[in-house]
Amino acid sequence: MKPEWKDLRRKPSVEDLRKRLNRLNKIHQEHESLMRTMLELTHEKVENTLYGKDHLEEKDLESSLVFVERQREALASQCKLELKRLYRFLETVREPEVKLILTLRYAHFLSFEEIAEVIGMGVERVENLHEAFILER
Repeated sequence: MKPEWKDLRRKPSVEDLRKRLNRLNKIHQEHESLMRTMLELTHEKVENTLYGKDHLEEKDLESSLVFVERQREALASQCKLELKRLYRFLETVREPEVKLILTLRYAHFLSFEEIAEVIGMGVERVENLHEAFILER
C-alpha cells in the first residue's frame, strides 16, 4: 500500500481529495454519534444513581462509557491523521482565499453560507472559487 500524499511535488488528484474529505466527514459523523451515546449513557447513570438502581447495572453502564470513550479516542486519532493529511494538501494551494475556503469547509465543517459570512464574501463567490479549484485539479 503506497503512502498517500507523501510526495507533495505531485498534486493530489480530486479523487484523492474526495476520499480524504469523505473519510474526514465520516469520522466527524461517527464522533458526533459517539458523543450522543456517551451523553445518553451518562444521563442513564445519573438516573440510576438518583433512583438507587441495581449496582450491577451501574457497573454495566460504566463499562459501556469506558468502551465508548475508547472508541471516541480512536476516532479522534483517525481524525487527527486525516486533518494532518488535509493540511499537507492545503500547503499545495497557492491562492489564500481558496485555501481559507477549503480550510473552513473541510477542517471546520462550515457551510458555504457560514464561510461567506466569516470571510465577508458573497455565497455565490465562495461557491464559484471552490468549484473552480476543484475543477482545476
